[in-house]
Parts: sequence; structure tokens; C-alpha cells
Amino acid sequence: MTAEKKRHWILNTLEALLDMYSFKTGLLVGFFDRKLGEFLLPDRLAGTLDGYGEYCRIIRRSAQGDKMCKEDMLYRGRDAQRATPQVCHAGLWTHQKPIRVGGEDVGVLICGKFRLTDAESAEESRQRRIAVAKELGMSDADRATLDEAFAHVRELSPSEIDAQIVSGLEPLAQAISELYQLIQGQQRLEADKQALQDDMLNLSHELQIRLQAVMAVNENLMSTLREQQILPRDEVLSDMEEILREIEKFRVSILNLGEQTTLGQYDFRRKNIGAIIMHSVNLYESEARRKNVRFEVTPAPKDFPWIKVSWDHMVHAFHNLVNNAVKYSYYGTEAEPRFIRIAGIRSGAYYGIAIENYGIGILQDELAKIFERGYRGKLARQERRTGSGLGLGIVKQIVEAHGGWIHVVSRNQGSAWLTCFKVYLPVV
Repeated sequence: MTAEKKRHWILNTLEALLDMYSFKTGLLVGFFDRKLGEFLLPDRLAGTLDGYGEYCRIIRRSAQGDKMCKEDMLYRGRDAQRATPQVCHAGLWTHQKPIRVGGEDVGVLICGKFRLTDAESAEESRQRRIAVAKELGMSDADRATLDEAFAHVRELSPSEIDAQIVSGLEPLAQAISELYQLIQGQQRLEADKQALQDDMLNLSHELQIRLQAVMAVNENLMSTLREQQILPRDEVLSDMEEILREIEKFRVSILNLGEQTTLGQYDFRRKNIGAIIMHSVNLYESEARRKNVRFEVTPAPKDFPWIKVSWDHMVHAFHNLVNNAVKYSYYGTEAEPRFIRIAGIRSGAYYGIAIENYGIGILQDELAKIFERGYRGKLARQERRTGSGLGLGIVKQIVEAHGGWIHVVSRNQGSAWLTCFKVYLPVV
């Protein structure tokens, strides 16, 4: 895998980290990469207005307003030189935190959007609100609606910015710095494969430490909300467990960067294969639920056979397969959710596990290539789904090390593709 491909994988990981941080803290956050000249947003904000507040949605509903907002984000990302609040073209304030690694200005975190309480800032916001309404040709009624939406935007004082925004961004900034330190060291590490694998393990450990710091900040925030009787204790604990699951997902992705030996030596013991499957389902179930995707597992987990497997390796293989099924599934609705179906069936001396989903498929002439290390399908690239193309190659190696094999079928069903990965493992 080339250094450039690894760098793009790091950026994909960064987008997922932004998504988790934004989802759990309720803060809008983005990152401008100075070298790429791109503004990265959490997945829940990419290509949709649902994650934005009403004020931003009103402005961005028109093509002109959406273009203005995107250009403004790029402008502020390029020009931010110090950690300070800045006002956007529409009058909302954000906090900028430049990220520097090894003396290099790699990018800037931008977190917002909010109103400031002081008179000077309020007047600046008012003037910009008037200007943007005029530029978009809003009617008096539309301006009144815009003003009303602005009045409901979160208001912060300078001290509240320090307490809620600045301190909360620090663990995230540290995690990003760790990622870019890895990028800067790629050329040196390529010459020593073992050193690269060791670095990936260290990075995995460091990332988990940084993510634990993010969790601590979030826990403090949740505790405050609970003390104010805004959130019940059970809901706070549920959010904490969700963050731990997100940490495990990042660990899976980090391990994919190394060879399968990164997982250690194979240790074959008889295990219930249903327990391994449910471990992966439980890890990615909340992510699937946010897309209105449901899991169907047959037979019941306890009715799956006991098979001689290396637990860590096989868990990692199914983590990758279930993650892909969720990632490449199309969104369902509350009324009509989509399904990921996992089914087990005895086939002679082997036991087959099929994982089936509807969504982005694989072209027929790519089926033979999909397990090559670093290969990504054309349809996945067109849909701009994140991924490194590493996971399936490792899955194939692990399955074959168990004396089994893996097979994939993908068919166009019109509105979506039906894709099914089948893993066959020896029962005896």
C-alpha cells in the first residue's frame, strides 16, 4: 500500500472520528486539510442538511446559499492562523483551532455554530444577516423567519466558549496530531515493514488513549446535563457504552493497516461461531440503526455450531464483513427499514455463513479483484464511501488459514444491489 493511499485512509478515519465526536457532544465540528484544500465534515453532515440547525438550513436550501456557505468554510479554513472565534458570512460564530505538527500547519478544526453575547459581536452578526438576506433576495416574510431562527441559535459567552468549546476540542486536536505524525513518518517506515507494523500497534494504542480522553470530556458534559435533569442516568451510561464501541471500531481499522500477523499467533480452540457473529452485530448495530437498517440472524446464535477457530482472528474477519454490510447498505426508513441478513447452514463437512445486504454493489468484472489488498470497487468509489480496500484481503487470509474459503455474489436488483459474502469453515 502506497503512502498516499495510507494518507487517504487516515483522512477517512478522521471523518469517522469527527462524526463520533459531533454525534456524542452535539457540537458541529469540521476539519480543513491545508494540503488537500478540502473541508472534511462528519458523515451525518455530508450531502444532507438534516444535521444543521434551522438557521443554516434556511440559508442553504437555495443553490446560491449552499454555495456561499461552502465557499465561506473553505475561506475560513485557509485563513485561520490562531485559536479564536470567527464569524461566518451569515452571522454565526465558530471557534477555530489550527493544528500544527512538526512545525507544519496541517489544518484547522472549526467548531460551532453559535451566537456571542457581547454587543459588538451581536451587531456584527446582525449586519451579516441583513447582507446575506439581501444577497439571496429574501422577501420580508423570509427575513422574519430567518431572524426568528437566528434567535433560537445557541448563545455563548466568552467564558462558556472556553469551558464548552476550547477545552472540549483539545483531545480531538491531540488525536488529529497523532494521525498527522503518522503521515509525516510514512516514507521512513516503508523501508522497514516490521517497524511499520509496530507503529500501527502503537498508533492503535495512542488513538484509544486519545479517544478515552474524548470520552472523558463527553462524560463531564453528560454529567452536567444529568445534574440539570436534562438527561437520565441510563441514557448517559448508554452514550458512554456507544463511545467504547466506537473505539473498538477504530481498533479494527488500525489493525487492517498491518498484516494479519498484527493480531498475533493463531490459537485454535472450539468456539460457538454464533457468539462471534453476535459480537460483530452488537458492535455495529447502533451504526446500522442510524441508517434504519436492521439485522436478521438465523438460526438463533446458540444454535450455531462450535467450530475450531482462532478467536481474535475470526472476530476481526467478521468485524470487517459486518462493517462493510452496514457501510455499503442504503438508508431505510422508520416505516420500511432495510435489512442485513446473516444466515448459517451446514454444507457437508463445512458450515457456511452468508452475510447479505442491499445497497452499493460490486461489478461482475471486479468480483475476482475485490480481495486484492488495497483494491476498492468502482461503485463504492463513485458513491464516495470511505474505506482503504484492506479489510477483505485480510478476511480472505484469515478464512483460508482456518481451512475455509470465502465467496461473494453481487447482483443489480434495480434500485439497489444485493450483495452476499459467504464464508465456509470446516466443522471437524
